[in-house]
Amino acid sequence: EGRGLAIHALGASAERVIGGTLLPNEIFSLEDHTLTHLGHVGDGEMYSILVDSSQVWMAEYPSGDLWTYDPTADWALGTNPSSQDLGEGHLRPLALESDGAGRLWVGSVAGYGVAGGALARVADGEVTNYRTPFEDVGVSALAWDAETGWLAVAADGLWLWDVASGRVA
Repeated sequence: EGRGLAIHALGASAERVIGGTLLPNEIFSLEDHTLTHLGHVGDGEMYSILVDSSQVWMAEYPSGDLWTYDPTADWALGTNPSSQDLGEGHLRPLALESDGAGRLWVGSVAGYGVAGGALARVADGEVTNYRTPFEDVGVSALAWDAETGWLAVAADGLWLWDVASGRVA
């Protein structure tokens, strides 16, 4: 019993739903009609969550960290999930998208008093952070287009990001 927690972010796959609450940042899963509290993570709350059959990614405000969780293994904070820094411009990581080639993309809005945002690519555990050309615009949404191989980026309008060249198309 007690007061309920406000859900702030959800991600889903065919196997499960993963969610995070507002302060405190509690993570839960819904799988096979069973709701399970996984644990507390980070200092703020998850702004975006992406789930596939074997991996969960959660992007956190205010640290700008990307948390990776294997839902088939036991929860062990620091190990599973583990975190990595996304770099400058990622205070509010609003968008997560996978491009189908094993790369994860994170779109964010920068910190207080800082213009713009950033786009990060995470591939094989390595982060490539694109602050340019997002110094003056925040990234609020992402969508992968498998047919063209472009990433649609909502940043004060719609931009097409050429994944191969790493710049606006």
